Amino acid sequence: MNVSHLMRARHVGIKDFKIHLSAFLDQNKPLLVTERGNPKHFVVPYEEMLEIIDILEEASDPNLVAQVERARMAYKKGGWRAVDLPALRKALKF
Repeated sequence: MNVSHLMRARHVGIKDFKIHLSAFLDQNKPLLVTERGNPKHFVVPYEEMLEIIDILEEASDPNLVAQVERARMAYKKGGWRAVDLPALRKALKF
């Protein structure tokens, strides 16, 4: 799942959503349901919701939170260097 995919969700008015509910659900894509142009509901396919739950559970892990905080502090201090991502993927055989 790509978070930006969720951010680009199609906007649909609540009336249109009610009328074409089956068609929208069959598309299996995130939807932002609006009422008078204001966001009201966000509809997410089941598999994507499971991924979101996994991410939230991981983000609540105190060890992971501490590791991220240490990494942020190290980044602020500087002295880091950019990674050649294609070379790293090749080395890790991704």
